Amino acid sequence: SYWHLWVDGVPATARPQSYPRGVTVDTRRLTPGWHRLRVQVQDAPGNVGTQEWSVFADNVRPRLVVRRVDQARKIRKGRAVTLIVGAVDKVGVGKLTATATISTASGRRVARRAKQVAPGPLRAVPLGRLAEGRYRVRLALADRAGNTIAVNRRLVVR
Repeated sequence: SYWHLWVDGVPATARPQSYPRGVTVDTRRLTPGWHRLRVQVQDAPGNVGTQEWSVFADNVRPRLVVRRVDQARKIRKGRAVTLIVGAVDKVGVGKLTATATISTASGRRVARRAKQVAPGPLRAVPLGRLAEGRYRVRLALADRAGNTIAVNRRLVVR
């Protein structure tokens, strides 16, 4: 018994494999877009089977731009703080996950918020109400394929 794997018509295995315990294809080496996989297996009596299917490789991180904090640009204690961001995912499809981790200036984590956002030039990511003080915000944006980008910002609430 053996099996072979091809990706876009190119052998992905140097020689026939005898135990198909699982196959992993590192898509980071593929160009973004659609690719054709083909597997061929042969059992001990010599019966051969072939299966082909298409997979989509998304290896491109989304783009993230923090446009502003709140619309009035003034952050006051007791007021809800919102980041206005631009989120672009040229290869992926669907919504992105924006995760904001808010810490004090000394590093103590205050909150963590996650929100699904559609790609677009102006998207709101709410951070919630913050007490007076200095904060660090780490905003990570991930697409459905797991490609992530993160930015850090400092906030002062008065």
